[in-house]
Amino acid sequence: MFNFLSKKDTNIYLLNQQNFSSKYQLTTQSCFTMGKENPPIHVSSTAAINLKQTVEKKKIYTKISVTNMTSETDNNNLKESIQEMLLFAKINPVIEFIRFENGSPKDIDNMPDIWEAWERWKEKQLPNEIPNELKQQKIIKNYENGLKSLEDTVYKNMQYMLLLPGCYKFRHYPDPLECTFEKTYSSRFVEKLDISYYLNKKSFSDKNNIVKLTLGTQIADDENKELVKRLETFYENNMPDFSFKDYLFDIKIQYTFDKNTSEIFDAHLSFIEKLHSNFSYTIEMDLINAEREKKIIDKTPIKSEEKEKNNKRWSTLVDDGDDNIVIG
Repeated sequence: MFNFLSKKDTNIYLLNQQNFSSKYQLTTQSCFTMGKENPPIHVSSTAAINLKQTVEKKKIYTKISVTNMTSETDNNNLKESIQEMLLFAKINPVIEFIRFENGSPKDIDNMPDIWEAWERWKEKQLPNEIPNELKQQKIIKNYENGLKSLEDTVYKNMQYMLLLPGCYKFRHYPDPLECTFEKTYSSRFVEKLDISYYLNKKSFSDKNNIVKLTLGTQIADDENKELVKRLETFYENNMPDFSFKDYLFDIKIQYTFDKNTSEIFDAHLSFIEKLHSNFSYTIEMDLINAEREKKIIDKTPIKSEEKEKNNKRWSTLVDDGDDNIVIG
């Protein structure tokens, strides 16, 4: 048998997992376009995120706290719903995840605490925040149904998809078939259309203990024929002037990691679901590890006056293009 791995290459994985704690700023921009005759609907939001990772007994424990969330829109019809969303976000801002070594989900560890926080808020805060009793009952029903299915639905949320990478066991060489665990997207436009997909490795670089990784969408093989069939029927019945070939679903994520811990330095997510050029839903997310960026600046030996100036801004890690490997 030939051994193609040298001693330096015995760790074939791009990333290692160790304990870390980080603070992030998440910015999200979403846009609905629904025909030429209607103006696009824009929603923007920001949130402060604390993320703590603990690795123990081949499990990854990730505690995520979301605070200081803000959101705004140019559509008056959505403003009340957005205010309610911000209100509900404060009920329980913490979710504790248990994942396997590759990043795939196992459990939510603090579900009893999440239910307890809801019951407390429902009893003490809900009557004050939402005086209308009929609306209270609707909110209770919807929120509790959401909690019951949280362990299944939370990984569909783009925010948590970005914060909880499923690429920890990607290997240190090109492989166009290497991908994350299977995910599901529920269409915003086509009723009861759930798309099974993976995120696979499109390109990566590994230099100076910094890993840059790009992930792209790959539809599950057994999904393609059924997906085409469903979309053909949808377009024939609802948009006869267009074809199922106009449909587009795509997610792309770009990460910069600390190779030694898998701590995210920064990340960007782009999402689109499109029926045709004038009917689409898009999301752009930017995740910045401001604390880490400041540490990088502080370690640079520069004059004190320049250091003071630099500390007031976030530095950006720039890829010089060296050692970049593109797959497929």
